[in-house]
Amino acid sequence: MELKRLRMEKELKTVPLEVAVEKFLQDLKVNDRAEGTVTRQALFGKKIIEHFGAQTPVLDITPTDLHDWRQTWTFGDSTAAVFVSSVKQFFKFCEAQNWLPASPAKHLKRPEVEQGSRTVPFTDAEYAAILGQVQKDGNTKLETFLELLRWSGMALVDATLFDTKSVVNGTLDYKRRPANAQSWSFRVVWSRC
Repeated sequence: MELKRLRMEKELKTVPLEVAVEKFLQDLKVNDRAEGTVTRQALFGKKIIEHFGAQTPVLDITPTDLHDWRQTWTFGDSTAAVFVSSVKQFFKFCEAQNWLPASPAKHLKRPEVEQGSRTVPFTDAEYAAILGQVQKDGNTKLETFLELLRWSGMALVDATLFDTKSVVNGTLDYKRRPANAQSWSFRVVWSRC
């Protein structure tokens, strides 16, 4: 009986990264996390597997490994902050599963995020060039998606989850609740010229 317990303990502690990521994502789905959260975490899972390797035991990843991996990130401060949160959440999950004695991400710090809006709309010429390339490629789904984004003012995640039922008599009406914010309501009136 003791041998069986020790064998199970050893197997748990040698869980490959690929299996840990899969179980982490399953746990998010079971706990009814928003589709956008699961999709974002799946992207994180893909990136961590690409860097460390699918068969790397979770137990073998150290705080130094995570620090070194973070130094390779080329995305902006806001995305890096989200990724640090994902790393911490993933390793906290692994720790809760007893795959690790302690999370190697425990002391990983989020980068400072510059406040304010850092996005600007494309100029008419830039948008025409983007749309022209999409039309040249014959990708009507992407063209429709781009036009939806441009003329509705929807956030990318909202446009991705767009349902035609939200358009009634030429009016787009939808609500969203961003994290830590009150519900926002949008109304866009579409008319054909």
